[in-house]
Amino acid sequence: MQPSKTVSNTVNHDANASTTVTATGSGPRRFSDLTPKQQALLRKFQNIGWGTVEDLFFEGGDPIVRPAPKVHRVIRLRGKGSGPTLHSERDFVLRDEHVTFFSFLREQQSGHIHRIEICDGLPAEMSVEEVA
Repeated sequence: MQPSKTVSNTVNHDANASTTVTATGSGPRRFSDLTPKQQALLRKFQNIGWGTVEDLFFEGGDPIVRPAPKVHRVIRLRGKGSGPTLHSERDFVLRDEHVTFFSFLREQQSGHIHRIEICDGLPAEMSVEEVA
């Protein structure tokens, strides 16, 4: 059994503040641990490579595909990271960013993510609205 691992990413609640989200080893660790809808979203992140996903709604810890979120891809014309990072194998160990992101969805259960920054196929930062 592997020891519990803690990872963190930044979540922007508004333009003036940010919070660090921390996920522990209790979240999904492998691609096969994700639901089919979560797997599809992870593949979408990988296909985007660099860019953003806007207006993603989720319910029960799963992304909602209708209405479809808006995707903005950044196409790098030169330099490292010009293509998306794809895993061709059917199952693989999730990166810390994936674990944190999907743990956030599971913990919150339902909501709206205004914007998700995708860097080299990984969710790097997200902006969510909360009622104070």
